Amino acid sequence: PIAFKMSVRVSKGREYYYGLKQLRQQANSQAVCQSHGGKHSESKEHRGFASKRENIYESSGSSGSEGEEFKDAHGMTLRDREKIENWAKHFTRDSIPKGLLTLNFVRASGPGGQNVNKVNTKVDMRFVVDDALWLPEYVRDRLQSEESNRINKNGEYVLTSDRKRTQMANLEDCMEKLHEILLKMAELPKLPDAETLEKLERIKKAGNNRRKVNKQFQSQKKSSRRIGRDD
Repeated sequence: PIAFKMSVRVSKGREYYYGLKQLRQQANSQAVCQSHGGKHSESKEHRGFASKRENIYESSGSSGSEGEEFKDAHGMTLRDREKIENWAKHFTRDSIPKGLLTLNFVRASGPGGQNVNKVNTKVDMRFVVDDALWLPEYVRDRLQSEESNRINKNGEYVLTSDRKRTQMANLEDCMEKLHEILLKMAELPKLPDAETLEKLERIKKAGNNRRKVNKQFQSQKKSSRRIGRDD
């Protein structure tokens, strides 16, 4: 009886081994088919992913609540992106509110002819980033993270210029630099294209298939143990 029980367990173990092997082969073949795909499935998937980029920010509809929108990896909705793009499109140097900037004129250092160290030609321009409500929140956040070396302990963003010989020229230089920096901070990350979305979806499906195979294998192992105990 003991020998018979051992032979039964061995035979069942072989069956489960070959069953697992077959399951893994099926999963691999499915993954290969998904990565290469036939004309049929490929055209279907392509249509789905082509529309996914357009609909990536649309409201889900299933929840029924208004204003619920999908967000990208940066936590931005399509509406947010449109607002920032529109702001950057119409933002010119004259759009900067000079009345909300703190301007100081100090003596310049270095070469400058007979006016050096005599006339206050150097411009010190600053504003508190958190109070700059004339900037989109996205731009303010990027200023604080990417331009932190220009922000002092009081939260003021500081720009200086002493390259020119006159106050007005240095002020114009500061305004030009600020305009360029703010437009750079308003640049948005690119959205993933359809090909990238397809690749990510294939990787996700392959991972799901592997997890499914492993779960089935673990389930079969537990079943074999129960059968062995019953014998």
